Amino acid sequence: MNIYQALLDNYLEIYQVNLKTGNINFIKNMYHGTSDNISNYCEEILNNIYEEDRNKYIKLVDLNYVSRKIAKDKIIRRLRMKVNGLYKWIYFETIKPTDFDKNNPNILYTFKLDDKNIGDITKILLESYVKVLKINLSNDSFSIIKILDDESSDSSINFSTWINNFVAEGNIFKQDEEKFMKALNVQMLKKYFKTNKKLELKYRRKIADEFKYVCLEISKSTDYTKDNKNLLLKVTNIHETYSLELERKRILEEQAYYDKSTGLLNMNSYINFCEEYVLRKDKNNVAVLFADLNGLKRINDIKGHEEGDKYICKFTKILKDFFGKYLCYRRSGDEFIVIMDKENEEQALKHIKAFKNYLKSFAYPLASVGYCWRENPISIQNLINEAEKYMYKEKLLHYKQYPKFIRTPEEK
Repeated sequence: MNIYQALLDNYLEIYQVNLKTGNINFIKNMYHGTSDNISNYCEEILNNIYEEDRNKYIKLVDLNYVSRKIAKDKIIRRLRMKVNGLYKWIYFETIKPTDFDKNNPNILYTFKLDDKNIGDITKILLESYVKVLKINLSNDSFSIIKILDDESSDSSINFSTWINNFVAEGNIFKQDEEKFMKALNVQMLKKYFKTNKKLELKYRRKIADEFKYVCLEISKSTDYTKDNKNLLLKVTNIHETYSLELERKRILEEQAYYDKSTGLLNMNSYINFCEEYVLRKDKNNVAVLFADLNGLKRINDIKGHEEGDKYICKFTKILKDFFGKYLCYRRSGDEFIVIMDKENEEQALKHIKAFKNYLKSFAYPLASVGYCWRENPISIQNLINEAEKYMYKEKLLHYKQYPKFIRTPEEK
């Protein structure tokens, strides 16, 4: 459940009051008041307070009284206020944010229908969010409801400047700066919220000197209008859960696209690349190598699959040493493919020739190899088919040279 939405749904009025200046910032405004000062707002809505409770309400907007009281504890009162034309008992409570101090003397005034089961949702809000701001896009201003201790609490500057300063101070992970700045650009937000109600962004920001994943959520405030574009900005620490999610995705991707035994790309990856290449508008030069291990079945039959696996790993290491910067796939048990995307013919043949010569340096060649290079081929599969044909020709020569497979491969 969205805690902030729960806050708005459960309370009739919420506003932030600066105990030094009396300035007021509305989060939810039942009476649609327009005053920017708590004393003026009191005069504006006083007729909505039950006559016997008006002195009680006036006391609550006396800043000196409130300052003294909240220094010891929060203020809780019951009073009657007009709701939809009828007087009802209202539960009033002041909330002092965790970052309240002499430089940030802002408190929350909350009003809710009197209910014995009232939960302190505001306190949950303040504990759950890293940052809560109210932004006015119309004049590029903002008010602070909650920020971390090491963030600037200067809300006298405009919102755009505050965000620029926040990034310049190194609070956003370098790779996330661009998307963060784009998302919080005032002009972009104006355009975005013409047709949308909520914006979400995951990024990394500094919390206690460490970069952690957080989720930014911006939504229209209840008093959002064309002329008064108020938004609520909330930032939640999701580092633990999101890091686990990313790790799960990495593991699933590894299982889906990598061969477990060799660490090479698997057939799923190969098929994806081939399909992606066909859709490319601009084709490019491609070389492919097709290798089939020699004698793997004999090793498995005579020495067992454990030795066969060692043989596969031995060949895989050689393949990676020569073609590590290219796409290397294990197509099946003893078949391997290398795709040299965007490679010129001279360089491709140089790598392939060196690889084949190295394989021949063993007393028993580890694999038979075929290859093919084409300029801007239409299909990768066509190249693979051609390379496979050349591989089988080399395999026949291998059988002629080693007709009885008298010995298993040995290094030179």
